[in-house]
Amino acid sequence: MYRWDVVEVGNGNHCDYFHLRELLMTHALHDLLETSHTIHYHNYRADKLRSNGRPESILACDESYEHRIERSNKTW
Repeated sequence: MYRWDVVEVGNGNHCDYFHLRELLMTHALHDLLETSHTIHYHNYRADKLRSNGRPESILACDESYEHRIERSNKTW
């Protein structure tokens, strides 16, 4: 509450927060999930494998599998 008025975050006539939240949750959520899986999880997995003294890819098919997953995600 301010001296000159009240801020209503949930009121679309006064604030763009509601519209921004909807935009981010509907359009950017898929990108966030995809980024989390492809980048963050891959880096976490690689760090864990390297910390145990193993190479990043355990199997020779790991790289081709990742590429197939990426291609199938792009078609959705």
